[in-house]
Amino acid sequence: MKLITKLIAIVMLAYSLTISAAAPFFPMEAYSCNYNEGKDLQDYLDVSEDWKDYADDSGMAYNSWVLTPHYYSQDWDADVYWIGFSPTWEQLAEAQQSMTVGKGIKLNERFLKVVSCDSHSGWAIDNIRSVADLGDGVLSLSDCNLTEEATFEKLLAADEKWNAMLDESGFEGGLARWWPGVGITAEYTYDFLFASISDSLVAAGKNVDQRVNGGGNARAREVYGDLVSCENERTYIATATRVMASE
Repeated sequence: MKLITKLIAIVMLAYSLTISAAAPFFPMEAYSCNYNEGKDLQDYLDVSEDWKDYADDSGMAYNSWVLTPHYYSQDWDADVYWIGFSPTWEQLAEAQQSMTVGKGIKLNERFLKVVSCDSHSGWAIDNIRSVADLGDGVLSLSDCNLTEEATFEKLLAADEKWNAMLDESGFEGGLARWWPGVGITAEYTYDFLFASISDSLVAAGKNVDQRVNGGGNARAREVYGDLVSCENERTYIATATRVMASE
């Protein structure tokens, strides 16, 4: 993990030097949860709908999704995950604080009647390829390690080359690196999570066709092979619980 510590230090320095521009990294929080007896996804979404009204009224700078496992194994045994994003860590803290006062307290109590959560973690998100329209979709995650040859500058150069290839292939979807932060279990020893976002299962299947039968995996190895190695891919159905309107 020494290499990732060095990279995160570079990231934090870069963030502090570019505060007048769009931040290159932004925060995400994640909860892993199990449904309480007699509760299910619909109960979770019912409370989420009332929470969305409160978030809108409170002016939260916060987008969120509920993740339901689709392709998975016993290594990831949570029933459901909540992921939430803000433009800055301060705005994420504001959103969290709003759940500790007034109506937020009552909503949190209602959430806890539906699910019991065993982890709450923080991540730094590094977008590789943005999604034009946010909403429901499919999220695939893989555990990745950096090689000794990897530097942040080399990653960015590889990203640029990879994006050019994806433009030529007509790839539709988003890509990101999720760097682990606070609340991460000590059992997690990878450097980051690689996230691939599609707007539907069909679109995700099309992307897999491109990777497996269209030469995508071979091209990815050409671009990132000396920098990154990934494994343990799993897939989730992502249901949007709140997406802020684009300005």
